[in-house]
Amino acid sequence: MKQILSLIFIGISFLSIGQVTYKGIGSGFRYKSSDNSFYMKATTRIQPQWDFKYNYIDSSFSNKAVIGRARLKFDGYLINENLRYKIEYDLVNGYVRDAVIKYRMGNFDLWFGQTKLPGKKR
Repeated sequence: MKQILSLIFIGISFLSIGQVTYKGIGSGFRYKSSDNSFYMKATTRIQPQWDFKYNYIDSSFSNKAVIGRARLKFDGYLINENLRYKIEYDLVNGYVRDAVIKYRMGNFDLWFGQTKLPGKKR
């Protein structure tokens, strides 16, 4: 949790020297520094679940609401657009799922960190 608070503090400190945009639900918040050396997009993903059960024996109802998944995602670039980063934090279980830095050299990407492999989206 301290890591996320540190990231939020860093993000807020940049607000005074750049431009923050919000394009609506689903697109997240975007920040770009005035000299174009830093870009960050912050998004969330939440999967609520509601269990509803009916007991036929005694005609009673029971329900339960839980949050199955809640993720906080940051991605963007540092220094220039060739040095990209991605961080994904699981708020429910409290751990970092993805933390990767990508460096693009022409048609070649060099990755450092932990992430899921890119593949076909279903």
